[in-house]
Amino acid sequence: MCSNVVGLIGEPYDISSESTISTGTITFHIDQSALDGSSFDDLAVLWYNEEEQRFVEMETVSDADNSTLTVTTEHFSKYLIVDCSRWYEAWSENNYPTNGNTLHTAITIDCSDSMNWNDPEDENGDCYRKTAANGFVDTMHYTDKASVILFHEDSILKQELTNDKDLLKTAISQIFENGYTNYDSALRTAIDSLEVDNNSDAENIIIFLSDGVPTDNTGTEVDEIDTSLVDEARMKNIRIYTIGLTSNAREDILTYMAEETGGEYYHADTAQELVE
Repeated sequence: MCSNVVGLIGEPYDISSESTISTGTITFHIDQSALDGSSFDDLAVLWYNEEEQRFVEMETVSDADNSTLTVTTEHFSKYLIVDCSRWYEAWSENNYPTNGNTLHTAITIDCSDSMNWNDPEDENGDCYRKTAANGFVDTMHYTDKASVILFHEDSILKQELTNDKDLLKTAISQIFENGYTNYDSALRTAIDSLEVDNNSDAENIIIFLSDGVPTDNTGTEVDEIDTSLVDEARMKNIRIYTIGLTSNAREDILTYMAEETGGEYYHADTAQELVE
């Protein structure tokens, strides 16, 4: 169970019973001296909704005098006690829609030859790109969908838009290191992958990770990308979140892609920073 959740107080609880209940009360006793900077007033209880694969805040009755948190439930489940201020701050940084809409994401990952030294696979075939992408998939709500695009001199749609996390992780597991860095092809495929589901209630974003200078499909370096693709993304309300890995990434182009579409640019000096 998730013991590394941001804002987690203590350890998770898994409460079960062979009996059926209509309603029940659970009281948690808190050692306020061990809160390590968190305020007792900011604490709340979450339960894990397995069907929707997400934690849900419960109506929590706080009693500071007796150091207790009490919730009422109609079923037993997995529970966390969290510092709400830290919990919501962390989740807001995941770029989830603020209006409650679902999120459609094109996960677009550079697999060019330079990844052999910037983010090489270990003896188990793992690398930080895979860990970071799988971590994003784990945070998806059950209504969210994602596609997976791997690119080098061409782009490959490894997984069409889906909410099946196993399929997404299978696609992510096929990350490789070979060839050049064709931004234009990757952007074209990412935009197209979001068009298959015309859900007007969904917000569309592209997560675009690269460690190098953009090229055409012959490997020739280019000074700029096809800006019409960025314009198209903006007109279609697709936000692009770009990640530049190492100092070799073209920060100017990646920043332009993000700023023009209402996204953000992030820099990582090393691949390990992708998961920190």
